[in-house]
Amino acid sequence: MFQYRLATAVPVNWYPLVPKSSVGPPRSVSLQLMRASDLGKILGKDELAGKTLNEEELPRSGIVVTRQWKYARWIDGSSSLWIGRTRTVGRGEGFSGLRFDYLKSK
Repeated sequence: MFQYRLATAVPVNWYPLVPKSSVGPPRSVSLQLMRASDLGKILGKDELAGKTLNEEELPRSGIVVTRQWKYARWIDGSSSLWIGRTRTVGRGEGFSGLRFDYLKSK
């Protein structure tokens, strides 16, 4: 018995980036985030709404963004605590598992 699937679900940390061409010289491609729901604690919904990335900013290996607490003391003894984000290069191309128009066996 087979079951038709239109598309599979993808992990919640995968967000589609759609290419947009610039009009005029020099021609470049930027990537726009298309879905901004459930962005989690690392990136807020308001931070990415309508944002674009230049094509050269996103390496083929991907980007890993981590969020962690930062703490520092000044020479007068006062302290500061904040949340910092660190961006590093990913470990290679990922695979979301997204597939379209396929038959699944039960």
